[in-house]
Amino acid sequence: MDLLAPSLHFEAIPLQHLTPNKEQWRLIRLNLELVRRLISGRSITQLLARWPVATDPSRGRIPPPDKATISRWVNGVTFPRSRDELFGLAGALDVDPLALLSLLWPELCAAVLAYFWDPRLAPAVQRYSFLGDLILPDPEWPSAHVADKYFGRRWNRFERKHIAAVRRNYYAALVIEPDPEAKFQVWHFAWRKNQAAPWISYGFVRLEDDLIRICGFDGREATAARSASERFSVETWFGHDAAEFCVASLHGFTCLPEGDAKFGGVPVVRFRKALIHLPVTSRSSIK
Repeated sequence: MDLLAPSLHFEAIPLQHLTPNKEQWRLIRLNLELVRRLISGRSITQLLARWPVATDPSRGRIPPPDKATISRWVNGVTFPRSRDELFGLAGALDVDPLALLSLLWPELCAAVLAYFWDPRLAPAVQRYSFLGDLILPDPEWPSAHVADKYFGRRWNRFERKHIAAVRRNYYAALVIEPDPEAKFQVWHFAWRKNQAAPWISYGFVRLEDDLIRICGFDGREATAARSASERFSVETWFGHDAAEFCVASLHGFTCLPEGDAKFGGVPVVRFRKALIHLPVTSRSSIK
């Protein structure tokens, strides 16, 4: 298993090898209701048959857990103990890893805001370091490795430029139409100053049954009821300076033009503007 005990020499440990120790894993839980619903109607044997296949031919299939381990996860007795186990389960269920977790949201957000994922500074960050590929600032965000290795596909992305010379300091609406085949879907949001700068993740939006839940890394969560059309609008701050924005999901979606009258009345959720001023620690600076 890909586990490391706490170390006083974080700077010598590549981020991709940092995972929570056993005590820290105990504080992270699966969204058991969702896991059970996604598994419903399948046998554990069928689930294991869907376990992701590594893209490196020399490795073959990512080693899946045994049936007893899956049973313990589903019953809440234990939790996946490595990145491969957790992301492998997400790939087998075809759901974003962030949908599988019951996060300690205030703690996670405090770690992001105070240290921006620098494990040398914040022990709490190490607990969530397995999410670094999804959240840590990086020119290649979100990690193509995650989508390819565990889901066998590429991220679906939508990028939009904020041209401050035309208009500035307003909430721009991104009208999203989800993948009709995806039961539960997550959209990750990030921005950057220009093409030379890293993408900075500032939150995500998650569909949960009849709710649209927005989670910003300022610790704010909000919900809106889903509409019959399934479309919804995410408002994000376009500030004083030019910038680029990106929305990414492991499942398909369409980002529709804002301001069209036919989209009136769709549910609206909003990221607060303070999120577009988070401190930046690049991935390379903490490897």
